[in-house]
Amino acid sequence: MGYFRYVDDLLIPYNERETDTEDLLYYFNNIAPKLNFTIEKETRGSINFLDLSIHRDVNSFSVDIYRKPTYTDSIIPIDSCHPIEHKYAAIRYLQNRLNSYQLSREKRDKEKIIIQEILQNNGYNTSVLESVSSSKKHKRETEKTHWSKFTYFGKETRAITKVFKNTRKKLHTPPKAP
Repeated sequence: MGYFRYVDDLLIPYNERETDTEDLLYYFNNIAPKLNFTIEKETRGSINFLDLSIHRDVNSFSVDIYRKPTYTDSIIPIDSCHPIEHKYAAIRYLQNRLNSYQLSREKRDKEKIIIQEILQNNGYNTSVLESVSSSKKHKRETEKTHWSKFTYFGKETRAITKVFKNTRKKLHTPPKAP
């Protein structure tokens, strides 16, 4: 069994012969009485988790980009009165997602076309992909940031993390549990 969490979304792959999902749901719902967990099981070997569609085959998994039925291809339009950094952030997000997930060549090519359509529908020339990509790549080559996880244990934690504020060593401090 595995356990993956992002804020309030959990993904727990499990072996059906070894795990009783009703017992698991009962356990989770009794951890904190104010929280109410629900279960969404895979349908026809597939389940959506965050922006991923995970497909289970006999001996492997594959992923695809998932967009909710209410999805629109809106990002900050090129002619909007926003800083260029904000506009480029959305484009970098799309590129990072494309490059981070292990998509098949067919799905990767399909996603590239979708990204180009998103750009065109928001007034961008698709050549912006090169400039956004190369500016980020240059920054990565010149300064590499190292992240470390640091457990929150009180107000002193903030003082310690501030020591590293202007360095290339960054500390991720998860929020204090309620």
